[in-house]
Amino acid sequence: MEKTCFSGSVRVDLIGGTLDIYPINVVLDDVYTLNCATSLMANVEIESIQDKKIVIESKDYGLNKEFCLDSLDSFSYSNDELGPLKFLMLVVKELSPSSGLKISLYSNAPAGSGLGGSSSIGCVFFYALAKHLGLKISKNNIINIIQRIESKILNQGPAGYQDYYPSMFGGILSLGSKMSGVIVEQLYTPELANHLQENITLVYSGESRDSGINNWEVYKSFFENNNEVRQGLSQIRNCSLAGLEALSNSDYEKFLNEVVEEGKIREDLFSGIMTSRMKELKNTIKSEIKNFKGIKVCGAGGGGCFLVICKDKLRVENLIKSSGMEVLPFEIRPPVGELND
Repeated sequence: MEKTCFSGSVRVDLIGGTLDIYPINVVLDDVYTLNCATSLMANVEIESIQDKKIVIESKDYGLNKEFCLDSLDSFSYSNDELGPLKFLMLVVKELSPSSGLKISLYSNAPAGSGLGGSSSIGCVFFYALAKHLGLKISKNNIINIIQRIESKILNQGPAGYQDYYPSMFGGILSLGSKMSGVIVEQLYTPELANHLQENITLVYSGESRDSGINNWEVYKSFFENNNEVRQGLSQIRNCSLAGLEALSNSDYEKFLNEVVEEGKIREDLFSGIMTSRMKELKNTIKSEIKNFKGIKVCGAGGGGCFLVICKDKLRVENLIKSSGMEVLPFEIRPPVGELND
C-alpha cells in the first residue's frame, strides 16, 4: 500500500508571543515574534486502504476511530460528535480524498504544554495528506488554511500565527507583521543555536492549560483599550526589537536578557501565567544558583511549559526533577525548506 510520512517541529516561543494575533499586530507598529523549532516533533503516517473509510489513530489521545468516507459532508463537526479529532477531520474535509485512508499521528510534546503542538500537527497532517493525494499546495498556503481551521475550532477570536511556521521551516525564525502579511526571516546559525541550547532548559510543569481562553481575554482587553494591557504588549514589542538588534550584533547574552525581560513583563501583566509551583521553583533556583537569569513561560501560560535561562544546566535540571517537574529535550532543529515555498 502507498504510504506517506512527514514530521515537523513544535515551537518554543522566545520573544513576542501574543503579538502574532491579528489585528493586534497591525495596531501596534514594528511587531516581531521570535521563536525556534525544536526536536520535539509532530509525526504523521498516511496509508491508502481499500475500504471507503477514514481510520484515524491518535496516539496522543489514545483514540482509534473509523469514519465512513461519504460522511465527510454530513458531519456537524461539533466537539460532541468528533471530540479531539474535530481538527483533523476538518483537514480531511478540506482536501476531500476519494479513497480510503489509514492515518496515524503522534507528538512528542505533552498535551497542553504551551508549545503549539496542536497547530504543528495540523500543519504536518495537512502537508502529508496533500502530498499523499498528489496535491501541490505551498507551505505558506497550508499555514493560512490551518490558521483558519484552528480559529474555527477555538471559537474564541483569531488564532495567532507563530505556532505554524517552525513545523514547516525549522530553525530560528523572525515573524514580522506587515500590512502585506507575515514576513518570515530565518535567523538560524549553528553558533546561535548552540548558545541557546547551552543556556536554556525546557521544563514541563505537568499542569496543562487552555491557551485560547487566555489569548481571548488579552484580545478583548486590548480592544477595550485597557491601558495596562496595551502598555504591556508595547513593552513586549520593545523586547522583540531589542532582541533582533542583539542578534544582528551577535550579542547572544543580550538576546537572552531580552527573553528574560519579556518573561518578567508577562508575569507582571497577566495574573495566573505562572502557577504557584512554578514560582516556588523559580525562587529555589534563584537562591541556589548565582548565574540564574530568569524564567520565561511558553505560550499563554497558566501551566504547561516554561524556559529556565541559566548556564548551569546540570544543577538546574536536578532542582527541576526534585520539584517533581519534567525536563524536556531542548535541541533546535536546523532550517528545512525555503521560506518562499
